[in-house]
Amino acid sequence: MKNPIFLFSLIIPIVSLSACSQAPEKTDIGMYCEQNNGLFQASSDQKTAGLDDAGEPEGPQYQQPTMDVLRGKAQLYPAKYPLKRYPHSTVAMVDVRPNRAPGLKNMVMLKTTDEMPNVSAFYEKRLVSENWKLVSQYKNEAYESTRWVKGDQECEIRVCPDMTTQDKKFIQLFIGARQTRHNDAIAEFGDS
Repeated sequence: MKNPIFLFSLIIPIVSLSACSQAPEKTDIGMYCEQNNGLFQASSDQKTAGLDDAGEPEGPQYQQPTMDVLRGKAQLYPAKYPLKRYPHSTVAMVDVRPNRAPGLKNMVMLKTTDEMPNVSAFYEKRLVSENWKLVSQYKNEAYESTRWVKGDQECEIRVCPDMTTQDKKFIQLFIGARQTRHNDAIAEFGDS
């Protein structure tokens, strides 16, 4: 008697996954997502949010990674994301949600063929002009990370090579609620 129940409990998830993978693709870039009882529901009755800084259509304001990402299809840059898209970059993945648990940040990952110092210089100039304060910086030949704070927000810009290609770099843009750290306070306010 246990075996049929066990087999039935395995069949339901398999059928569900199969149905998801065979669903018709949505190509309407006017689709947006809205929070509804903790779930994100798609709707195509709204227009796109506009174009991002790179002149590409913006995606919905909130985007979680979808099955399309696993199939190698990029998501659109999220509308109203506080960190600007790097020029001439492509979107690799988006994981943006309206309510994150403390310590977890929203993230957009981009790809570019530009060198790491160019990417870092772009974001440093941009963030300084928007009144962000640099609180930590780490750089070596293969990886760069800078953390910034402004008010109750914290962001981190990470740049590293894409190990699958020699000419591309990943740019990860993290932003979320500020975590208070002793070293950040010293960097922002001094050691007095």
